[in-house]
Amino acid sequence: MINLIEIYNSIITEEHLYQIDNEFDIYRNPKSISKMFPNSRAISDHKGDLYLLDDGGISRVHGEIANSLKRHGYINYSKWGEEVENIKKLPWQRIKKTNNFKLSTSFPEIQTLSDNDHKTLDKLISLVQKKNPSFKFIKETIY
Repeated sequence: MINLIEIYNSIITEEHLYQIDNEFDIYRNPKSISKMFPNSRAISDHKGDLYLLDDGGISRVHGEIANSLKRHGYINYSKWGEEVENIKKLPWQRIKKTNNFKLSTSFPEIQTLSDNDHKTLDKLISLVQKKNPSFKFIKETIY
């Protein structure tokens, strides 16, 4: 019997980590997102790894993604939103069907960040950009 998930994953050729609710796929550092849904959510960590949820257009919230990644052992941070003073992971949203990502609205207002937090933010964006050169990461919120 043909397994559609295996066929789909072979087309994407990314590191498939697992599924949320046996339905939505999480990938780490995808090479291409052309076959994925527009406006997909993602999280990058302090190592520059990008965890992208191909959510079928359901628009899962970043906290849910982060908590799922934590439960599966991929990240080990505190609950979502508790580390504003010490940024460790960044929430991203794909801009429609492009290869561009902007910070999600679940990220604190950029204008309220301290100079030190801006330096950390710049470093984290540089790391995720270096590890995922097929995409552009824009230092502004999506809306």
